[in-house]
Amino acid sequence: LMYAARSSPCLAPAQSPGPVGRHRWRTSHSHCAAANRQPRAVSVPSFASSPSSQCSAHSFSTSHSGWEAHLTNTYDWRRQWYPVAFERDLPSGVPVKITLFDEDFVVVRGRKRDVKKSYTDGIHLFDEPVAMVDKCPHRLAALSEGRAVFTPESSDPSRVGSCSTISVQCAYHGWRFDGASGAPTDVPRMSTTAGVPPPPTLCATAVYARRLGGIVWVLPSPVLMVSNVSAPPLPPLLVPPEMLSAEFATVGVVRDMPADFTVLLENITDFDHGVFAHQSIGFDLYSGSREHPQRVQVLEEVESVSPFTIAMRTAAVAGKLTGGILPQSKKGKPGVAPDEASRKSRRPVTFPAKGMPRDAVAAAEAAFVAALRIEHNVQMDGGSAPGDDGALVESPVQATSTFSAPCQVVDGRRDPTTGKTNFLNATWAVPTGVGRSRFMSCFIIRKDVVPLGLGNVLLPPPRWLTHLSMLQFLDQDTCLLASEQRHVLRAELEANKAGARVCRPALYQHTSPGERMLMTVGKFLDATVSQMPNRRRGVEAVLASIDSGVIPSRAMLLDRWVQHTSICADSRGAHRNIKAFAWAAAAVAATATAAALALVVSSLLGIGPSLGQRLFLEPILVANNSVPGLTCLKMGLACCAILATAVHAKLSELADQFVHGATVEKRQEDLANIPRVYRDNADRVVAA
Repeated sequence: LMYAARSSPCLAPAQSPGPVGRHRWRTSHSHCAAANRQPRAVSVPSFASSPSSQCSAHSFSTSHSGWEAHLTNTYDWRRQWYPVAFERDLPSGVPVKITLFDEDFVVVRGRKRDVKKSYTDGIHLFDEPVAMVDKCPHRLAALSEGRAVFTPESSDPSRVGSCSTISVQCAYHGWRFDGASGAPTDVPRMSTTAGVPPPPTLCATAVYARRLGGIVWVLPSPVLMVSNVSAPPLPPLLVPPEMLSAEFATVGVVRDMPADFTVLLENITDFDHGVFAHQSIGFDLYSGSREHPQRVQVLEEVESVSPFTIAMRTAAVAGKLTGGILPQSKKGKPGVAPDEASRKSRRPVTFPAKGMPRDAVAAAEAAFVAALRIEHNVQMDGGSAPGDDGALVESPVQATSTFSAPCQVVDGRRDPTTGKTNFLNATWAVPTGVGRSRFMSCFIIRKDVVPLGLGNVLLPPPRWLTHLSMLQFLDQDTCLLASEQRHVLRAELEANKAGARVCRPALYQHTSPGERMLMTVGKFLDATVSQMPNRRRGVEAVLASIDSGVIPSRAMLLDRWVQHTSICADSRGAHRNIKAFAWAAAAVAATATAAALALVVSSLLGIGPSLGQRLFLEPILVANNSVPGLTCLKMGLACCAILATAVHAKLSELADQFVHGATVEKRQEDLANIPRVYRDNADRVVAA
């Protein structure tokens, strides 16, 4: 419910359920009149109507110095949840190293609890993960090089280690630490009184870890185990409610990117780049124009209870990009002109009667419809929604994008009448370190979009197959982000040395009305990035490496094996199986070739068939060593060898896609596709 209410920041706190009332809302003049009637809502002003002001930086001014100043002094990056891996990519009961803010942590995913089954040690096990700083307090060796030990549960709360069934043992000297608290449970060769646990000064540093939505989350702040100290409340762990619903199928993607967290996050919220970098006109639905602006609103974080949020909503109509080529219709006919497409996509909006949502998904849908109701100044009476002039309010399908700090962005399109959506894309830009980040994404698909009730069968699609297309998609961005980040990091370092913070509006040249969401996210980064742990030291190290001439090549930037396959269990398994089939095809090709050559040689030398040849030939059309039969067999073996060789080549090429990124030639092919979605100047002149 909390996520549902927060997904529509237009809701006033009095109408929002639960903890939403603990947020502070701010006022700013807004594009929509409804926001003006909600004095506690934060809205980004409309794009300037004057043509001469379109290229002016202050025409995009958000006038949010209040929340920016508040974040500058209070935002704590360590008191936030970060996704670190998909559960299915972490082997059960094996310590795995992950990185946040250039600091190493060890994560252990427990074996799934099964109340009907006892394991060999006669116990049942928790399935909650545990995490610690990847450093043993003894000799500072990495705990991720050790092993996980599952200990019996204890009902005695005074017993050390009773709060978890997972402990981590260092492989160097055998020290063992409780997974939930970091308390030492076994220190070999240490003389202690029988029954007395080791002193707490020998503790490892445990941090918070949870699992939700098939993802393992880590909050990189030490766990407070002192009973007389009141720990501050943990922030909520939020994901889109559709991600947890049985009505939707999910597919997760992960890749380590050689790009800084700030650059990757801005790329995710920049919808204008999709037409050119990815040659996809679909990104234009989320962009903005003078007729269909991006409506951006801000919801502040208060008391570390709910995350800072930036929500964007715009009409999902085609033709916002001047010169863009509209997509083809399903029947192959040319796309509809922008004005006509906008008119046809509009529909009368009828709001449902008031009622308590049945679940979190319904709550999100109801909150979205309620936001539209407020925006259009509708007094809901259980029927149609009259506008100010008494006519039915019309609204196109709405494209939405919601950034929830520190790293989550959820994009999708919702029906204005019901609030329903058939597809959402949740993306996380995880700050693993300066100059590098982890891209995690989850496609959320409604099952009933597949006809004949086959959604449970066909969805989700094979994960590794989805990854191949996403790897190509990310390749199109990677080199661009790597080239951009050196300039962004240098500007940030120069600002820090001057005792100021980086100012992205002065660094970039924003001219598009589709960049208002991007600019607001940039203001959040400007206000908070200097407070990131180890930030300045990391920026200086990255720039020093660049200045010394250590610049990664294109092959290193697009190394799919290191960035993806090595950390994804499904892609690793698919690569192994494809390679096995490729070798099998090669063996078949070699065998068929050898058999065909043997028959040819024996025919040329006039050698009669051997016992082995007779046993092989007689069952297959070649009784009595007939010449037509041998000729057919030779041709069959040759065709088999050719086919097996072609299969081997295709499978090898497919397996190579899990290892190497797009080549320069592939990049040139992608760039050649730009005129298919955006007309070149010459084409526009001819069309005029």
